Amino acid sequence: MDQIRSKALGLVKALNGRLQTAIPRAAAAFNDITGYSQVEDRKTRVQQKNDALDQWRERLESAKKDYEQSIDDRRMVQRDINSLLQRKNEWVDSDLLRFTELYRKDITLEQKETAAKASYKQANDRFDRAHMDYLNEIRERYIDEQLYSDKIRRGSTYWTIGLISFHLIVFLGVNLRDPYKKRKELSTIVERVTAVIEEDRAKLRADLQLAASGAGGDGGGSGDAQTQGLLPTTPGAAPLPLSSSPPPPAGLWDNIDAAVDAKLLAGVGIGFSLSLVAFIVGSRM
Repeated sequence: MDQIRSKALGLVKALNGRLQTAIPRAAAAFNDITGYSQVEDRKTRVQQKNDALDQWRERLESAKKDYEQSIDDRRMVQRDINSLLQRKNEWVDSDLLRFTELYRKDITLEQKETAAKASYKQANDRFDRAHMDYLNEIRERYIDEQLYSDKIRRGSTYWTIGLISFHLIVFLGVNLRDPYKKRKELSTIVERVTAVIEEDRAKLRADLQLAASGAGGDGGGSGDAQTQGLLPTTPGAAPLPLSSSPPPPAGLWDNIDAAVDAKLLAGVGIGFSLSLVAFIVGSRM
């Protein structure tokens, strides 16, 4: 029992491992066929472009702050230089030294401002480029998603048309087969009933022939009395003698056939009608 259990557990584990490797492969193959893998790759690219755009936005803000700070520093230095130049006639040695220091500082800040301006312009250009790349990737992603949606929609349309066609074929097959089957069954019933009627007619006719021949051979009054009822008589005519056996008149067997048809149709017609009604009701149910 333990061996069977261990074998079953090993089989389940092996099957589970195969399923875990087969399902992702099947999903990847299906995504490749439908084009969803391309959509996923495009999503990854869009996310990468978005991250690059965020990075360049941060660099642009940092370069802008450096450029604005360099402008403010140089503006303060130039203001101090202008204030010294306004009282140039009253300078002392310290003012001259300060003016020289401020002038050198102004030159340094000018270079710094120029570098910050170039860095800000470069960051702005790279940000615009990253923004354009991001928009292009979004547009390509939209196109890929539209193509994927069109494929899925087209496949769904073909599947729906195929399913409707299959149902239509089944419906037509059933509705064309049932009337043929009913007609065949009805013809079979009619043939069987007709065969039964012909068989009963033949039996009854044979019995009447035997009765008529037996009555004529024996010369008994009972036989003549039985057949005399079937023979045509005319009012006022003398009855035939019972001891004689004249040949049956013409038209006797026609009268017998008419009587047989009437009796058989009276008995069998009702049964045939009930069988036909039961067949129709059963087929509709």
